[in-house]
Amino acid sequence: MRSQLLFVAMAAALAFVACTISCGAKRELTPEMASSFLRAYTAAVERGDSTEVSLFWSKESRDKKGFWMMHTHIGGCLPFSEFSEMLHHFTFEITDMNSDEDYRIVELDWVLKEVPETGSPGARYPMRYYLITEDDELVLINPVDLLTRDWQVYEGEHLTFHYPLSIASRDHLFEIKKMEQEAKAIAELLGVELPEKVDFYRPESPVVCGELLLQWPSYGYAFPPGNLIVSLSFINPHELVHLLTMPDRQFISAAFSEGIAVALGGGTWFNVDFSLCQARNLLKHADYIPLRDVLLYNDTDFLDRSDFTYHEAGGFVKFLLDRYGLEKFFRLQDETNSDDELAQAVAAVYGQTIDELEEQWEEYLQNLDIPHVGYSIPPDAELVFSMIDPSGDDIGDGDYSYPADERFGEGMFDLRRFEVLEDDTNAYFRLQFQNLVEPVVNETTQETFTAGSVIAIRRGDDFGQDLQRRCHGVTFEGDEGYDIRLDVGRGIAITNNFGKACYSSSDILDSIADRESYTIEFSLPISFVGPPGVDWKYFVGVCLMNDYGLGFLHGGPEPIHLQPRQFGISGGRDRRFSPRFMDILLPEHVGQVEILSDYNSDVGKRAVVPMVGSDL
Repeated sequence: MRSQLLFVAMAAALAFVACTISCGAKRELTPEMASSFLRAYTAAVERGDSTEVSLFWSKESRDKKGFWMMHTHIGGCLPFSEFSEMLHHFTFEITDMNSDEDYRIVELDWVLKEVPETGSPGARYPMRYYLITEDDELVLINPVDLLTRDWQVYEGEHLTFHYPLSIASRDHLFEIKKMEQEAKAIAELLGVELPEKVDFYRPESPVVCGELLLQWPSYGYAFPPGNLIVSLSFINPHELVHLLTMPDRQFISAAFSEGIAVALGGGTWFNVDFSLCQARNLLKHADYIPLRDVLLYNDTDFLDRSDFTYHEAGGFVKFLLDRYGLEKFFRLQDETNSDDELAQAVAAVYGQTIDELEEQWEEYLQNLDIPHVGYSIPPDAELVFSMIDPSGDDIGDGDYSYPADERFGEGMFDLRRFEVLEDDTNAYFRLQFQNLVEPVVNETTQETFTAGSVIAIRRGDDFGQDLQRRCHGVTFEGDEGYDIRLDVGRGIAITNNFGKACYSSSDILDSIADRESYTIEFSLPISFVGPPGVDWKYFVGVCLMNDYGLGFLHGGPEPIHLQPRQFGISGGRDRRFSPRFMDILLPEHVGQVEILSDYNSDVGKRAVVPMVGSDL
């Protein structure tokens, strides 16, 4: 009888709020009305009646697999049964409300009202609820269902791809095909069946990536209960590995759960080869973390040093899989119940200590077959391509300004000449600037900034027609794009046509830079990049690189900041769509400012840049 009365009270609250909104269309949802609705909702959750709770939700959301993994706060979710228990200890306070044309957002804090084992009185955890009117009633809706309603859909064999209207599917079909192939291969390797269908959401920014699942901004997320992935790249096997391994297995630590995702799937912006290169580079890096520490890091510590831990853990797990196989790796996870048992479990499964395995791992990394970067150009190398760039045009879209720190000397972003040469063994690259200054260090954060360049190359029809069309805030003219990209900062990173970094050198700036002649010179083996030809085309953009966490190798150019900053380029009319280049290689008669300023975030338009070649 009591539950029936509560149900009637809840229904009355719903009816009151829904009528207030639908019957008075111009009247906004007030905090009092939202509070009344959410009190009824949380009371229903606390009682644990799933039928009652489902009435508060849009049919679209409650019909989705994984719905009963309830969000508790931004960045966290719990099974419905545990959410009910949580509400015994929390109340809520509405902190903000916003309205769009057809939905409303209620921001609140869960406030701890008593002291369980974790937390303290008054502790706050932010939460966001989206509300819509459905069948003349106010209901909750999950953001992934609401914010993607006008997105395009492409049905693959194993995955359904969702992406906003600003993304042209024709530019990404080869990536979609690659992800389908990766999905099948990873499922076969793991010995599992792919779910009937995986929903793959491809947003435009890290902020939206997080918003779709009520998480923090990120490059990618996997949500196993819902069989869905959110990723900033159409190719993200990393998240698929999580999707296929997380439901049925408890991993010892983040090093093993993230390590296998990196070892089999790389990351959002890098592949497995890149991670192995980074792991090898880290062996001699001042911030190298002893492997034993990485393996036992808790989730917070692991994520806090993710630029290092992901590559170390991924490289180590790749070694374990290559040397000893997947079965032993999973046996290690299954036989370890706590951190204290790790050493004994490693000895039982692998017959060696962690230190002995670390020695083998270091030898494995040192023996990797990777390209050798040369530091100079021999006098007999043959010139293949050369172009002069106008002076004084290092202003990006016309209003970019240098970082405020006086150590960023005038002309350091001003490209003057770009050349490509070759001989029988190597392709050589030379960049000449108006000025070349020492890297600038932010003493507070120990970040190092330097002028760098992105060299995107279309190597001709012999290397295929699947070209990457986007590059750090710009897209390429006509049907152009790159099949290989060189990021030149304190080292050299190589990115393939799928937009995945696949190689990184160590810090070699002092070896490749000549500050007397203001040039940077380096070479790569022809066996790796191919022989430069007259049909090659190039895009060269000068930018600001940041080496934080070796980020210059896979983070690319610094974004453009709206307000002047001591360590960062400022300007740009739109931070989200501003090209990240201070200067780009163009013939004398082509206007750089006109090209780089022609972008508009309102309609998803990026600046369109030409590639240059020997035919100019």
